[in-house]
Amino acid sequence: MIERLEGIPNIVYRNNGTVRYTERRQVHDDLDSNYPDWANVAGVTKDVAFIRASQGCPYKCKFCTFPKASPKFGQRSVESIRDELRQIRAAGIKNVTFTDDHFATNPRRITEICKMMLEEKFDFNWFAGIRAASIDEDNAKLLQETGCKVLCVGLESGDDRILRLMNKGTSAASNMRCLEILDRHDITAYGSFILGFPGETDETFNNTIDWINSSPLKLYKVFLFYLFPGSVIYDEQEEHHIGFLGAQYDYRLWTTPTMDALKASELLREFIMRVEKAALIYSYSPMYAFFPLLSRGYTMSESLDLLNLKTELVKSELSDSSYFSKRRFRRLKFREIAGLLK
Repeated sequence: MIERLEGIPNIVYRNNGTVRYTERRQVHDDLDSNYPDWANVAGVTKDVAFIRASQGCPYKCKFCTFPKASPKFGQRSVESIRDELRQIRAAGIKNVTFTDDHFATNPRRITEICKMMLEEKFDFNWFAGIRAASIDEDNAKLLQETGCKVLCVGLESGDDRILRLMNKGTSAASNMRCLEILDRHDITAYGSFILGFPGETDETFNNTIDWINSSPLKLYKVFLFYLFPGSVIYDEQEEHHIGFLGAQYDYRLWTTPTMDALKASELLREFIMRVEKAALIYSYSPMYAFFPLLSRGYTMSESLDLLNLKTELVKSELSDSSYFSKRRFRRLKFREIAGLLK
């Protein structure tokens, strides 16, 4: 088996505890033809299939490494996506995740893919990531009809100044409009946020918390800002007066004139404690929280109830309550969770 792996280019594998890399080789990556033969995995996995509708990202958010790591943006044809989804259905898989950084960059693209899915009468539960500006009332209705359960929206902040500094190309009002449309069409929105981007202050932090609590957002994840090589902001360190808490570069231990990594880490706890309604997702993507539940017959509403109970437990552990109060709270919530489990 190991000998076979050694001859395959562009893979990483572990042999007796040692990580090994095979030869790096340029590959022809034609989006319309390079996708798995799902007939070979029929019966192997029933939980979720991963599919891409595009490659790269056309936007240039300053915190992200995509503009350099994957500068070429391309989209698959709808017919190619149709063919792969047919194979996935034939393999008996019910849950689908579009792995694109942005499933669709404009409303028309969403409409085209959704109409194809309706023509085929696909009955998947599916998840994707989108930009807020791609959502309107018409395509949200189509998304609901096709079985879209969760959409990840890169919200990042509830403060317009921080969004401008990030070069997000959106506004807090536009993001709010997206969440309200999705909520009206019973599609769960999962918002991702970045805490500590250069320019972050106590005021912008409070604006973000207030924005979340005034929104219909049901799920969120908050990431601490990291200064990754390859990001636009990494190349603008001097412009933003970015330094480091140690003697040398460490992507985690940054300082700026308005905040540093230690202050941001302290605010992370406050962020979680102050968000009132949305449930916290621990994993990078909500699909890992939802699809195992959906595969076992839980509804979206029941799944959200479980995630909200878990969030209550997290808040209790982060609180200043006594050990005995936390223990009583854990027992109470565990009983509630047990009552929801099937």
